[in-house]
Amino acid sequence: MTARKNPAGEPGRTAIRTKPVRVTVDLDPATYTELNRWVGGAAIAVNPDFPRLPLAKAIRAMIHATTGQRGSGQRGHRAAAPGLSGP
Repeated sequence: MTARKNPAGEPGRTAIRTKPVRVTVDLDPATYTELNRWVGGAAIAVNPDFPRLPLAKAIRAMIHATTGQRGSGQRGHRAAAPGLSGP
């Protein structure tokens, strides 16, 4: 890996990350099935007319719900997704 010189423009400060971070999770088949069932139920709860909810969006909603944060564009998923009641 190549070191960047003065990434933040000031000595002693680091650059602020602007790109998303990719996370990989290994799930056993039963847990994967359970996750997909939950996402399917959440998709129907969020939008019954077009029940599509990508796993990445569902996981973001879970994180925001469990940490009490509200991310941009995630408000509807937190309020409507089953099993994601606020703190």
